[in-house]
Amino acid sequence: VANTETVKTAALWVDNTPPATELSIAGARYSAPGDEKLYVTRDSGIVLTSTDPISNDTASGVMLVKYRIDSSNWLVYSGSFTIAAEGPHTLEYYALDRVQNAETIKPVKLAVDNTPPASRLTPGQPKYELAGYTLVSAATLLTLEAADPLAGGVASGLSGIYYSIGASTAVPYLTPFAFASRGLNTVRWWSVDKVQNAEPAMSAVYELDD
Repeated sequence: VANTETVKTAALWVDNTPPATELSIAGARYSAPGDEKLYVTRDSGIVLTSTDPISNDTASGVMLVKYRIDSSNWLVYSGSFTIAAEGPHTLEYYALDRVQNAETIKPVKLAVDNTPPASRLTPGQPKYELAGYTLVSAATLLTLEAADPLAGGVASGLSGIYYSIGASTAVPYLTPFAFASRGLNTVRWWSVDKVQNAEPAMSAVYELDD
């Protein structure tokens, strides 16, 4: 009887291009020139942002992003995450679009630094002890030193030392300093590393007796 179906047409868009994912850090981060590691802390948020590029007017859209830490099981990315364990870690991630084009896995070396530096204050000469006080003169120079210790095999490095005398505003330590005011002088100081780990402030009291 020669019944013929109406001719049907369909428009097809061929998508052969995978998504592209970028990593960013919300919070403290540091990368040193020539060092492939990215230093972060336990509080640094790791953000993965993926887009499906338009190629020949076609893009099916990002379906999901996956990641894993230190060769553990793959997880589906659902939002910013952190790594609490101090030490070196390898993060891998990639995205899939809606037609299963897979991005090439991207690795990044992370170094989680949760340990602050340690500092000390050393008074020079002249100085002497009397009735529980350390007496100094206007010529006595006080020196601050600090180092960022290795913890878990990582250390982002010392960023700076800060100090204040009495009620004055804290300033960066650059060179040894002396007291200008007679009587008791309280020095407060602390140090900070390159991912903003700060040691608790310490203090010492000296008496300027000229």
